Amino acid sequence: MDESDLQTVPVDNTYREVITLNGRDFQRYAVENSIYFAPVDDDEIERLHYQHELFNMVFENRLIFPPVPRPRRILECGSGSGAWAIEVAEQYPECETTASAPAGESMTRFQTDFGQQVIGLDIYPYPVPEEIPDNVDFQVDDLNSP
Repeated sequence: MDESDLQTVPVDNTYREVITLNGRDFQRYAVENSIYFAPVDDDEIERLHYQHELFNMVFENRLIFPPVPRPRRILECGSGSGAWAIEVAEQYPECETTASAPAGESMTRFQTDFGQQVIGLDIYPYPVPEEIPDNVDFQVDDLNSP
């Protein structure tokens, strides 16, 4: 983490805790605070990837609605597996991309230049691929908190 970036802090372990219900893992914090009720396990990551691919087929690889010719900043709330944030970062290499993930994980990039940026944000620190575009930043936060 870049100490000059006061907008990022190490992720609290509270966000990493899971509970198992009916053989599926759920984020304890999200369930106990009535925020998010989908699983956060490998099966859910796979489902999110399939969903992303389906949307790509249906919308002919359009990622942004309405079309924005030269986006400078993009915020994805609920980045999940990170597939959309990674793909939009590849489509718009001039735009910095940020998405949610735990501090210190391979996917995390902490930027101090917010001139052109895409941010992916999620309440759960999903595992992420090792190879991602340089213009992607993943962060973990609860959008329901003040």
